[in-house]
Amino acid sequence: VRLVRKIKILAAYLVLLTLFQVAIFGFFMNMGHRPYYNFFTYGDIFFFSFGFYIFIIFSILKMMIDLTLLKRQLYAGKPVSHHMNWKSRMRYEHIITALAILMCVFSLTNSATILSNLGHFQEKITDKTDLPVPKLSDIIDRDGVVYDYESDDNTFEMERGMFVTRKYDVYEVVKGNLVVQDTYYASLRAVYYKLAIPFLAEEFMNDLFAYRNSDEFELFPDEKPQVIPYEGLDKVLYMPVHFSGDYVIAATKGSQVIYVEYFGDENYMKVIDSIAESLK
Repeated sequence: VRLVRKIKILAAYLVLLTLFQVAIFGFFMNMGHRPYYNFFTYGDIFFFSFGFYIFIIFSILKMMIDLTLLKRQLYAGKPVSHHMNWKSRMRYEHIITALAILMCVFSLTNSATILSNLGHFQEKITDKTDLPVPKLSDIIDRDGVVYDYESDDNTFEMERGMFVTRKYDVYEVVKGNLVVQDTYYASLRAVYYKLAIPFLAEEFMNDLFAYRNSDEFELFPDEKPQVIPYEGLDKVLYMPVHFSGDYVIAATKGSQVIYVEYFGDENYMKVIDSIAESLK
């Protein structure tokens, strides 16, 4: 009886702790009013946390049920065997083992992902790098512009995760000496996402666009992005930089989402054409 009472107290404590975790998760999900962006960014951590609590609660409930049944048998005066039915015991142990192995696999996968991300930090772009993002060489067609992909200024980062299965962060800069003007400079920042949940891609893109530009009031004072109809892409958002020819673009196609910051004097439709070509 004392053991059942202690287990009930422990179960109530775990329920309160789980509700506390849910409240924290809800806070992070609603942080900045960007729930979809927060879900794909922080979802891996909360998935493992909830998996752990579900595993513990399942074990506690199973223990409480077994002890409650044992207490009823004792009160009823029935003889109690110290040996459980071996089939029921093996079935229970198989379930617990499978859950534990599943959690270990996810934990190891997540750890390997973090280590692989560290190994792909700030690599240089080369001509042979096949990335699903637009390139300045596809947008700018002028004599005198140098595309030096071995330069330290041209880099990319790669990440992998459970909900964002692939992410590329690419930065390109080109310079040149032109006839009309002494120097030429243009840059492109492209962030590519491959999502594990395709039907949330558009909502994620909207949150991503808002997140990337939330602190840029001087560049985008009180401006809302324009929706650009484009055949071949699910949705395209465009917003010009205030008092400048620069602009930012976001687009989605299937489970792919891309965000592009372009600083130069090329028309934004050329960038969208290049995005559509890269998202195949």
